[in-house]
Order: sequence, then structure tokens, then C-alpha cells
Amino acid sequence: MKNIMNKTAVALTIASVIFAAGCGGGGRSADRSNQNGGNTGMPVTAPPWYPPTLDQRVRTTAVFDHVTYYLPALESWYLYDATAGYTWISAIGSTPGLSASMTNPFSKVGVMIIPTKTYQNPGTVEFYIDGQSVGTLDLSSPTPFEGYKEDFVSYYEISTGLSETPHTVTLVVKSGTVAFDGWRMEYKNQVYHIDCGDANTLESDTIEAATQVRDGLEAYAGRAGAFPDPDDFTELFSYMDNYYDIFDQFPENPFTKDPMRNSSVYSAGDYDYVYGSETEYTLSAYGGTGTLITFTEDSVETNILQMSLSAPMNHFATTSAFIVFEGETAYNGSGDWGGPNLSICCGMNGIVSFPATGSFSIPIRLKEGGNQIRLTLSDPFGQKVSLLRVITLDTTAPDIILIDPFPPVGPVGAQIINVYDSSAIVKAYVEPFSTATLNGDPMTVDSTGVFQIEMALEPGANIITIVAADRFNNTNTKSWTIMSHQ
Repeated sequence: MKNIMNKTAVALTIASVIFAAGCGGGGRSADRSNQNGGNTGMPVTAPPWYPPTLDQRVRTTAVFDHVTYYLPALESWYLYDATAGYTWISAIGSTPGLSASMTNPFSKVGVMIIPTKTYQNPGTVEFYIDGQSVGTLDLSSPTPFEGYKEDFVSYYEISTGLSETPHTVTLVVKSGTVAFDGWRMEYKNQVYHIDCGDANTLESDTIEAATQVRDGLEAYAGRAGAFPDPDDFTELFSYMDNYYDIFDQFPENPFTKDPMRNSSVYSAGDYDYVYGSETEYTLSAYGGTGTLITFTEDSVETNILQMSLSAPMNHFATTSAFIVFEGETAYNGSGDWGGPNLSICCGMNGIVSFPATGSFSIPIRLKEGGNQIRLTLSDPFGQKVSLLRVITLDTTAPDIILIDPFPPVGPVGAQIINVYDSSAIVKAYVEPFSTATLNGDPMTVDSTGVFQIEMALEPGANIITIVAADRFNNTNTKSWTIMSHQ
């Protein structure tokens, strides 16, 4: 639970405080302190049991119809964000018969209760599992339940030992005022906190950490010319860092706060890296529901968002100022709030954004030098995946630096290099992977871009001319005068 101390420090006095409905309830104010025990509310009956339709997966989208149902309507509850800067939302009900339900697969489920000292007239609530009553809680008691505390949000266990299949848990206000702060459940030995309006399952954090791992793999490939192939995949981070100092900080397992570790065995918050070849890999990350995200060199996929690139290739250089990005997107989420969006950043275009409707073909103008282009597919509920391309625009001729003989003397434009011998070692730098000639003769350039040769000199002035060309035939020419004093 994010920042519980700050959240519960906010005094909630229903009779006098105006609440802003933080997730769709509309900004309203009212005094419901007298609607807690009379017959003006709805009759207290078992709520409808929503048939599970979630395909045995924990939903992480902030869709009320998929996380928490509010009856008879969302506006019947006060939903508010009690902590500035966070998206955690709490709910307060003061009318008998109001209910909130959550459907998900779980083996154990409970509710987070806001301390009753923060609001007036605490009441009673009844809980249901799949439409069957499983207990009543009296919040007006000095100690409503074991483990209850007045200084923090407290956890009340509703039911345990359930089969790990989808269930619907429901709370119904019977009397007085009830303030709850979301659900907590267990599934596949993992604990999930599901807020009143969103699901904070740590799965999104795992996806973000896995994206950091993917970015590290791409950074390594950009420097090494191949994806990493360590002997021990559990030390993938150290392996990459030992060569190129890839990570400022190793990605963490959001569940344990330990560095993420490679694991092909079911383990929430960890990843599985499979080396295919110098240009191929598969990276997956796991959460309480199984595989959360899978990357390859050209694709990324979650159960909601999928994106693949057919062009361009990755980690290459070009002289073309424009590169066309081509690929496919797919979306399996709810369309209630609209479809997904695809953004491409950056190059010379800045951010290009447009609706993702399947196939796309978008020209991006490159800037000179390295371009890190990120394609991000996102939906209205904050879920997102990304792919990365690193492309170098090279229209600049290679530099030429004469190392020996040295130094040139005289006025600029008429400099000479004095040599007191009949020969000289000529050594020059022309950039790595360039070709070079000296007075028309091909030179052997080493991996650092340097060549050297001993050449005979005639007495007096000797003109040397070096021509360097890179792989795109960007060409540079420089000449020097060597004055031989024999």
C-alpha cells in the first residue's frame, strides 16, 4: 500500500468534509451522516454474483467493470484520492445495501479497512464469496477484528483455502459508514493489492523492470555487435556490466526487492533469458499469473498488447536521412475507453503519435550520429510496451589526424614538418573501419583506426596525401609537406 502513513493521516469526517470523486464519481459534496441506520436506503440483500469472465488471469487495467464493481452505481459511493500525487483511491459508503465486488482468481482474499477514528459513525459490513455470505464485521466495536489498528490501514481476512479459480468477493454496507481501501488476495503464492479503482499487483513494475533488462541487452548488442551469451545466465547483469558498464543500477524484482535473476522456473518478478544467436534472443518476465511479457529482438507481447517490427533492422548505420518503420500491433484489452496508441520517438521528428490500428508504416527523419528510436504501444489504462531501434546516420567523412611525424611549424596554410633523416615513420588516425591510402598506396588500418608505414624521403620538400573513406564512401583528403634535411 503506497504511503499508508500519509493516506491515513487525512481525517475523514463524513458530516463535514467535501470529497472529490477521484475515479469517475464526479465532484460532489453531501452530508450522509444521517443515512446510516434509517430505512431510506436499499434493502440489504445478497448482491448479484458476476460470473467470472477473466480467463483465470489477474486483471491489471483500471477498468471498474474488471476490478471493482460498485452497486447500484459508481456514483453511489464516495471515491476519493486521499493522498496527493498518488493514484490510490479509497471508497466510503453510508447507505445500507451499497456493495462493492471484485472478481479474480485467488485462494485467499481480504479487505483493507480504513481506521474508524478517521470518520464518523462506523457501521457493519457483510461479506460474500460467489454470492454466499461468509461473515459480518462490526466496525463500531473497539477492536473490530484481530490485528486491527487505529494508526494504519488494517487488513481483514475474508476467506482462505479456496480453489485457485476465479471467484467474486463482495462487501455490502448493512448500517452506518464503511470505509475500505481495496482488496488483498493471494494467487500462485503471490500477494496482490487491488485498489478500489485500480489493480496494483506489482506486475506493471515487473514489466518495467523487464524492459530495463531488454534495454540493457540492446545497449550491449550496440557495443559488442552481438547479444550476450554468458555461461551462467543468472549472472547476466554482471556479465554485461563487466564488459561495457551497462547498468547504473541492476533492475530489481518488485516482489522481493532483490536484483532480478534468470529463472525458467515459475518465479514472480524474475526473468528468463534465452540466447538464440548473435542477433536473436528471447526475454520473458514472470508474475503471479505466469508470463507477463515476452521480448524478442523484433517483438514484444503481453496478454493485452502486442507489437512487432518488420523494418528497419537494428544496430546499423546508413546515409539515408529517412528510415521507414513498418510493423504490426494488436490489442486484446477492453475498448470501453478507446483503443491503443502508438508513439515513436525521436530522431528529427520529435514524438510522432497516432492510433494503433494494426499495420503501420511511418517514415522517421534521422539526425546525424546515433539515433535511439523507441516505439511505445499504450492503452488508455496506462499499460504499455515498447521496442527499441538504434540507428546511426553517417554522412560525415572520416577525420584524418597525422600522428607522426610531428609537429608542423610555420604559418597556417604554409606549414611544414621538419625531418632530419632520409626516411620517416608516417602514422595517422582515420577512424575505425575506414580505408586509407597514402600517396595512392593502400594502407592497413587497425581496429583502432590507425595505420603506420616507413617511407623514404627525397631531400627537400616531400608532399604526402592521405585519403580516408568510410563504409558509405564518405571521403576526406588531407596533405602535408615534409621537409627532409639530409
